[in-house]
Amino acid sequence: MFLACIALPASSQTSGIASIYGGFGLGLLDYQGTLGTAKIGLTFVLDKNTEPHGSYFYFKHLKDIPLKGTFAPDGFELQEFDSSGRVRGIFHLRISTVGIRKIERPLTLGNTSMLIGTWTSADGTRTLPVKLKQIDWVRGTDESRYGAFGSNLEIERKVRQFYDAVQQGNRRAASDAVSYPLPVNSLKLRIANKQQFLADYGRIFTASFVRCLANYPPHNLFVNAQGIMFGRGELWFNEKGLISINPCTSQ
Repeated sequence: MFLACIALPASSQTSGIASIYGGFGLGLLDYQGTLGTAKIGLTFVLDKNTEPHGSYFYFKHLKDIPLKGTFAPDGFELQEFDSSGRVRGIFHLRISTVGIRKIERPLTLGNTSMLIGTWTSADGTRTLPVKLKQIDWVRGTDESRYGAFGSNLEIERKVRQFYDAVQQGNRRAASDAVSYPLPVNSLKLRIANKQQFLADYGRIFTASFVRCLANYPPHNLFVNAQGIMFGRGELWFNEKGLISINPCTSQ
């Protein structure tokens, strides 16, 4: 069963939108899933704008594509735009109750975790299925997701440096993106310096752990006072680099 209607009368837009977002405060609401067979991430920007907006990206490219839309009778309609501002495609998304044992009414993004629907090209020649799962809510803005830790560009460049090095098996490049000492909770180790990191690299970054990390994008990451989280907590970073390693949650 899907959301029956979330169209808003003009006189009640602000309170209506707040109820649709299910009590989430100002910030960024992140989803991940698939568009056709491609993995994507999608973010709603929750601010004083009364229309749904945000961006999405393909895991393969990590480039944000702007989204702006309206609340449709059965969910959201979000248009995507190219670099010249022309509409390139349209998402039709509905709140889903799949997997929910006890359904609360009204349905909101706060009491559900799935969005399903379609993406259609602007010319109407292609339509692909979309399935998204809510991942995190971040107390930040689109321009400053990581707050005091640093700019979006600086933080993600540091994370990407480590991620790419590990995926390429370049242990020396990976060692340059670490803040020492480094706790490796998956092995109950504490890496004191770069030399020890290089020596223990093979024990830490096994083939299965590297595959686990490859499931997640180094983009639009969760952040709190503890640091910046990669994946589901396998890696944590701060402005200096990698600060902890934890077991893979998907194994």
